[in-house]
Amino acid sequence: MRILLSDAESFPNVGLTWGTWDQKVIKVLKRRMVCSISWQWYPDKNREVLALCDMPGYDPAVPNNKALMEAFAKVRAVADIEVGHNLEQFDDPMYNACMFLNKIKPGPVTRKIDTLKVLRSRMRLNSNKLDDVCQELGIGKKLKHQGIEMLTG
Repeated sequence: MRILLSDAESFPNVGLTWGTWDQKVIKVLKRRMVCSISWQWYPDKNREVLALCDMPGYDPAVPNNKALMEAFAKVRAVADIEVGHNLEQFDDPMYNACMFLNKIKPGPVTRKIDTLKVLRSRMRLNSNKLDDVCQELGIGKKLKHQGIEMLTG
């Protein structure tokens, strides 16, 4: 049984608005898309990460994640079970949208386990954020990063 643990990060939509609070977007200048994916095969401890900047021909001026999504589609294709935090509401729909927009055929349907859904349905923790749960369990914590500045320069 091949169990894939995965997580996606994405660029946000970039758009035009007339204000900063509760606004309708006049025009989307760049659509959101998956920009990096990390995964590991359970119980192996080795992690893999692919990001747009790792892809051949990457050009930051041209938003294109086809090569990234093709590479990850090959990984997902051999999984029997895929596990992720907020997989059903975020990662899986983002993967599917990016594959659809890049005309990549979806792979075989695998069993999905969404750890956020499991936590919400089975227990009442103070927080269901993955970072908080991992710290409660003593298995690690999220690495510090720049936040939105990391994505917008």
